Amino acid sequence: MDGFDATSVMDTPVDGLETDVVEEPVETGLEDTETVEDDGTGDGEGGKQGEGEGAIDGRKLPAQVRSFLKTAKEADPAQAGTIKELGDGYFRYQAYKQVFPKVEDARAASAALQAIGGQDGIADIQGRIADMEEVDALLASGDASVLDRVAEIAGEGLVKLAPAFLDRVAQQSPEAFGEMVKPHLVAALNGAGLGTVLGQLAEAFEMANMPGASAEFKQAAQSKASTLIKNMIGWLNEQNQSVQNAKKNAVNPSEQKLSEREKALQTKEENSFREGIRSTTSQHFNEVTGKALGPYLKQLNLSMDAKRDLAQGVIDEVSRLMEGDQSYQKQIKALLSAKSRDPKRIASFINAKIDAIAEQATKSVVMRRYGNSLNGKRSAAKPGGKQQPQQGKPTSAAASGVVRVAQKPDRSLIDYDKTSDMDLVQGRATLKSGKRVSWR
Repeated sequence: MDGFDATSVMDTPVDGLETDVVEEPVETGLEDTETVEDDGTGDGEGGKQGEGEGAIDGRKLPAQVRSFLKTAKEADPAQAGTIKELGDGYFRYQAYKQVFPKVEDARAASAALQAIGGQDGIADIQGRIADMEEVDALLASGDASVLDRVAEIAGEGLVKLAPAFLDRVAQQSPEAFGEMVKPHLVAALNGAGLGTVLGQLAEAFEMANMPGASAEFKQAAQSKASTLIKNMIGWLNEQNQSVQNAKKNAVNPSEQKLSEREKALQTKEENSFREGIRSTTSQHFNEVTGKALGPYLKQLNLSMDAKRDLAQGVIDEVSRLMEGDQSYQKQIKALLSAKSRDPKRIASFINAKIDAIAEQATKSVVMRRYGNSLNGKRSAAKPGGKQQPQQGKPTSAAASGVVRVAQKPDRSLIDYDKTSDMDLVQGRATLKSGKRVSWR
């Protein structure tokens, strides 16, 4: 099934909104560093911190960290080992930070790696790329040995592709097509006995024109020649009709019915496969978004309807971010179309994307709708309530050119560039067609 909407995994109400507050990471300001001769504890001995993976030059430490470690070591020399572990942890953090500036980046990279099967998956992909490049080179050079490779992959599909391939060659280069089919055409005509028939026809004409032959003899020869010609014309007509029937009945009804049943079964299996992924990722999305919304909901006095609408706003925002990430969309399509696809790996990849954007998406939606309330100011629209009408402007749907509809339009129809979050809260939207609608 093409066109899988990778964002549809969130098309469910978000449960568990009343969750514990999750503290945001603290900004430590560790980016400001200076070079000193130090081993990580501030004693100026220099050297390297840590061993093996993540070992980094220990002479580079922020002033506040160097001062702290030095003070701690002098205050309690017995804790030198613990202090060294703290230094090693800091340097490992710096090493990872050079590759992954944010934790979300590392999670996304890890999920993508696991989705393709880890290091073994990378090796397999590299092998496939090498094979494809070799096949591409053989195709470009016209090396007939490439057909052996294609036959291994396509199997019976190679035979099914032959007619379409010949048609393409005939269109692209008629002369080359003629030279290509000539040996096969001659062999087919000889196999049909055309050479023998032509010989018999020539012999009949010679007999009909034989000098001194009787009229009866010549008439019999002419009759034979006429019969041979009629037979040849009949054979040629049969061949033409056979070709026309083959084109007309490329797929006979019985095969078509079988194909339709197989397609229906494949569709059912595909839907089941993707529903399993949606079930996993939807649950994860609800948990992540519930934690992100929890702190805001404790500060806002929202009705249940307003909570649901806010949750839907977060869903729409996450969906928009996912739809706009072309790299993510390509990876999802590749994972879903792979022969050896693993639903757990695909779900893990989607969950990592949710982890990377859900918190910021939640914050953006909440601040756009209720930022003034959270900042202790009076909001332009009370949480869960209706926007106060502006003086001098029409407030009714009819007066403002808004068409009332029975339910909220599908998000694929909404123009989010012209529809604010407050519009959605109040049950209004501008459609991509330009029409303004209201469902409340």
